[in-house]
Amino acid sequence: MSGGKGGQTTSTASIPQWVQDESRENVARANEIAQLGPIRNYGPSVAAFNDNQISSFQNNADLASAFGMNAPADVMANMPTAQDYGGGVMAYGAAPLVDQQLASLQLNDPNQASAIAKQFMDPGGGLFPAIQSQQKRLG
Repeated sequence: MSGGKGGQTTSTASIPQWVQDESRENVARANEIAQLGPIRNYGPSVAAFNDNQISSFQNNADLASAFGMNAPADVMANMPTAQDYGGGVMAYGAAPLVDQQLASLQLNDPNQASAIAKQFMDPGGGLFPAIQSQQKRLG
């Protein structure tokens, strides 16, 4: 057996210019979109119970109470009031709670709230107008 000297092969891989251009455009667009920030849903988040469901809950509680079990007198006592979103849709919305939490963050840690807010664009009228109205109510 004899060994020989082999040649050396060099290959290079290159990304076509059109792919590079499209990639740069995609990243630039992604950065623009990231500036928009989160979009809160000001519509319904969770459906409310309907009258039949509430009656069923209450019937079960009343039955349990009739047999000496501990049951609430009003099964809906600790539930918030559902909002009417029109068209027969009764539901609960998360936006008021989110706005309250953001206002609380602004109140308790304005530096962090500011750092978060600076990540996003100002849609006009203040970055988070709902936060400003919540701040007035809280403070």
